[in-house]
Amino acid sequence: MPAFYLPPMSLSLGTFTRKAWEESIEPAIKKVVESRRNEIDWVLSDNQHDLSEDISPEALKQQLTDRYFADFSDSWLNFLNSLQWRQTESLSDTIDQLSLMSDVR
Repeated sequence: MPAFYLPPMSLSLGTFTRKAWEESIEPAIKKVVESRRNEIDWVLSDNQHDLSEDISPEALKQQLTDRYFADFSDSWLNFLNSLQWRQTESLSDTIDQLSLMSDVR
């Protein structure tokens, strides 16, 4: 039996990494915001309408970013709270267990 138990949910945490944010999530948010901006420009091309704060592209970007980071912190908190320490019988096993917890792959 392993000295350290990783719950199955740890597999989904890849979405909540710096790499995922920089390479996938942030560009996707920018794309959605730009699409919103284009839709608004097309519909309101006469510029006679004021955009309400809640539908502006900037508000959308902020809402999506806030939601991502709220989910980010919830997922990591749930993951960390689900870790289970296994009783070890030697210093070597304890070191192995701590090494698994701190692995930065």
